[in-house]
Amino acid sequence: MGKHDKKIQAVRDLLVLEETDAKSKSLKSDRLYREELRKRSQEYRLNAEKKLEVDQLSNTRKLKEEIAKAKPESGTEAIDRILGEIKGASSNVANKSGEPLYPNDFPKPMPDQQRYHTGLAQRLGKSSSIDESKKPIPFESATGLYEKELKEGIHGTKSYIGGQRVKELEDQLRVAKSAKESKTSFPEAEQNKALQDKFREYIQFFNKPGVPPEKVRYLAELQAKQWFEQTYGK
Repeated sequence: MGKHDKKIQAVRDLLVLEETDAKSKSLKSDRLYREELRKRSQEYRLNAEKKLEVDQLSNTRKLKEEIAKAKPESGTEAIDRILGEIKGASSNVANKSGEPLYPNDFPKPMPDQQRYHTGLAQRLGKSSSIDESKKPIPFESATGLYEKELKEGIHGTKSYIGGQRVKELEDQLRVAKSAKESKTSFPEAEQNKALQDKFREYIQFFNKPGVPPEKVRYLAELQAKQWFEQTYGK
């Protein structure tokens, strides 16, 4: 083999090596690609399964909510719910001992109305003597506002507003009890109470001198029925 032929063979060998190396790299790259594809495929599958599970839970929750809407709250369910709400509302204005959380929402105590003097006149700025053996008479306001504020709090304060909320819930609790006893749903019992209250309101409105009782009742029933249909669409 001549010198020229040897050079050609060397070039050929180099090309073979480069081709072999390229194939090796290509195979390695293809193997890595397939491995990455497998990993991504597994990750995609897991994500898809997780999304499906979340969707199923969401659909189950929505189904329960729809069922709850379709089935009105019973009297027993309403009692349990309202008792919890009363507990929460009460704790917003008073501690466990019943003491107000906001003492300044209430008027300051007034002195006793009767001090039971012994008859000695007041002298030199000193109060006359008091007979401690006798029970003092508590202060009474002319309008009853003082006593009301002493019990419920001054109008507009946190204690007053919170107390009114507790009263509203207590009224709802009585309706829930009525629903339980009559075996009707809580919404239906609420509507019945609203109709009764409106009927009594119209009775007072139409009960005028000279109007026969039967006419008063007829007009009250008519107006209450119209109000109910406009309010509840029935």
